[in-house]
Amino acid sequence: YFAFFNNLKLFEIKAPPPPVVIVLLPLKEMMLKSAPTLPIDLSFNTTEFSIEAWVYWTGSTNDIDYISGKGFGKYELHTGGTSGSNSIRFIPTDQVWIDAPTGSFLPNKWNHLVGVYNPSVSLGKVYINGLDVGAISNGVNGLSTAVVNTTSDVIIGRRANGDFPFNGNIDEFKLWNKALTAKEVSQSYLLRSNQNEINLVAYLNFDNQWEDFDNIASLDYVQGIFSQGSPTFVESYNPFNYEI
Repeated sequence: YFAFFNNLKLFEIKAPPPPVVIVLLPLKEMMLKSAPTLPIDLSFNTTEFSIEAWVYWTGSTNDIDYISGKGFGKYELHTGGTSGSNSIRFIPTDQVWIDAPTGSFLPNKWNHLVGVYNPSVSLGKVYINGLDVGAISNGVNGLSTAVVNTTSDVIIGRRANGDFPFNGNIDEFKLWNKALTAKEVSQSYLLRSNQNEINLVAYLNFDNQWEDFDNIASLDYVQGIFSQGSPTFVESYNPFNYEI
């Protein structure tokens, strides 16, 4: 503060208090390092859908590591391969390949990843950290190809036959039976989803450490089953905030 005398009276002028700085720290929760299976549910069969997850990839360049799949060539997200170095290929259905640009998906950091598909309007998108990265269709079939619904389970962290296990960690896995809009993707990137949102048909937040994997899915009728032994949970520091 500053002080001065006026006619022998002491006056004080106090400086304003310093601004309050709020530091948002990454959320400390749990994530999964094993490959769970979501048993088939009728809600998974749809004409359009979106797959969403936070991933920490420890591979590099053209390594092919699977984030998800539902049978072969359906609901698949994987890194590298013919999509290019440090990239993502989204395969929503038979022979539809949607490739993110080379260098758009960097390893050794948390990335928010969303694949969106709606063949009724020839829509196929890949979003990384809330942004549309301008993925292009490179498949034999075009973006108007209908979703092929099967009785296959949804596999997280590897391909259906066990090949291409994901190198790294996966957190906050979600399956939507709608094509998310750019605004919805941005909101989901910035805030944690409400567990009871409409069109959210599977949500694995991996916040618990129960070996039978019961109730990790927020929706009661969706429970995961571990296909490769007991789960391994570690602390997760993916940079999102709880919904207010």
